[in-house]
Amino acid sequence: ICTDGWQDGGYGGRTPSTWPICPEAGGEAELVKFIRAGEKLGYLIGAHIDYTDAYTCSKDFTPDMVCRGPTGKMETNGVWGGGLGHNICLNYAWHKWIPQELERIKKEINFSGGIDYDVFGAVDPYRCCDPRHPLNGKDGLKYQRKILKISRDHYGMAGQECGDDENIRYVDFLNYTYTGYEDALRTESDPTYHGITLGYTYVPFFELVYHDVVISTSFRGHVPPDFFNNPISVNDKYKRHKLKLVEFCGRPFIYGVNEKKIPAIKNAYEFFKTYRDLMPEEMTRHSKLADGVFKTEFGNGAYVVVNYNDAEYVYEGKKVAPQDYLIVRK
Repeated sequence: ICTDGWQDGGYGGRTPSTWPICPEAGGEAELVKFIRAGEKLGYLIGAHIDYTDAYTCSKDFTPDMVCRGPTGKMETNGVWGGGLGHNICLNYAWHKWIPQELERIKKEINFSGGIDYDVFGAVDPYRCCDPRHPLNGKDGLKYQRKILKISRDHYGMAGQECGDDENIRYVDFLNYTYTGYEDALRTESDPTYHGITLGYTYVPFFELVYHDVVISTSFRGHVPPDFFNNPISVNDKYKRHKLKLVEFCGRPFIYGVNEKKIPAIKNAYEFFKTYRDLMPEEMTRHSKLADGVFKTEFGNGAYVVVNYNDAEYVYEGKKVAPQDYLIVRK
């Protein structure tokens, strides 16, 4: 469980301010109580942190922390929870507060499920032309790695938002690869898709390289809210989405937890249990057996056959039901 919205101002509310821990949600005492209670139930409770954006509504905001362009103008990225996001210079932030803050979080709160860094791995590290704290992309990566390494030392693991692989040796999980689920589910040679007339097959290149190195989700996590509302079934309108997760052996990923989503999370967990033992295995081969039928092989000899068709498929004497999957473990 990755906890977000726990800092001052809630989710992206007053970054880079962390303290006071969001009083609207009970403050630091209730946050620690929540973490310890979750641990007793057997969960790893991690945290979401943003060291990328700074908002002027933060009590800790100063123009000095913002990346400057060649003309000296403060650089921004988009409008988020706290307003217009100003690019944080990691050279400045590292020397001013980040190591000390991570130490304090460890000492006072002690998340057991690692730290997940928003935007790391999703966009190129920001440059800064301020002569007081200059930064290029290469050095920006060095600071990201320092941050990730501290998180591993303190919390056992670290994660990032997306699948850029410059930091791959320093991360244990990422939220998702770049691909949107609509792209991942496009049928081959579909001429109506976004005006694209060339056919293509979506291939798990990232997973073939990194599947046994980092936990990931096969496509961008902003899936429909009812994605896992129902157990997988022939009439499930999101069945293809779930089959793609099995084909690429990706971790189900759900944004935003509330009481109404608990049944969906339970369904996702039951679904994941059918193939989760393959998560640490090397993915050695991915191939197309027939139109709409794909095979994924793993280093321990196991393989998955996914059948997207409406008719049964037989592979080496084994039946794969319509819109279903078969897992063979050696």
